[in-house]
Amino acid sequence: MPASGPAADFDALLPWSIVTFTGNRILQLSDAFAYLISQDGAGQTVTIPPNFDVAFDAGTQISFKQGGTGVITFAPGAGVTIESRGSLVASNDQDAVASIVQDSADIWSLFGDLV
Repeated sequence: MPASGPAADFDALLPWSIVTFTGNRILQLSDAFAYLISQDGAGQTVTIPPNFDVAFDAGTQISFKQGGTGVITFAPGAGVTIESRGSLVASNDQDAVASIVQDSADIWSLFGDLV
């Protein structure tokens, strides 16, 4: 018998999807609870869109790995705030991992191996 209630909600999140990408990227709803692996030799920008364009739920997490040599820079869309220790918003080096979590509409926490 399938799980119901909170257990079903939790099960729906597992396993996370793994998505590879090259080039710049604007996040979309299908990226929620995904592990995005860049495979680019050039720098890339990942833009977090405003909640009125892409309505992520509070608590949404998206993780990233710099799989190529190109640094991932995280950029806020219009009205979006990215909060991170030291205001760092770029992946450190190849194989660096970082995650973002939506604290509330248009407020995101960024953490991980950043510079």
